[in-house]
Amino acid sequence: MNVEPDRELSSTKLSELPMISEMAATTLTSNGVETVNDLDNSDESPWTPAAVEELAADETIKKDTETVLTLLPWGRR
Repeated sequence: MNVEPDRELSSTKLSELPMISEMAATTLTSNGVETVNDLDNSDESPWTPAAVEELAADETIKKDTETVLTLLPWGRR
């Protein structure tokens, strides 16, 4: 597998990313999370951003979306 760390997302706006469903993006936007930059990882495992953790806890977003939203901010480092 080739790793290409210089690759960037086509957009940082969550509603424009193909791996985020329209419903999930709308829910996140209504909760103040519109871009990848709005996601801040927790300092402890599993490093899920607080806004994402809340939505996942009440099953507003699916587990696979939670995982993607947890990993997306890592690309900013």
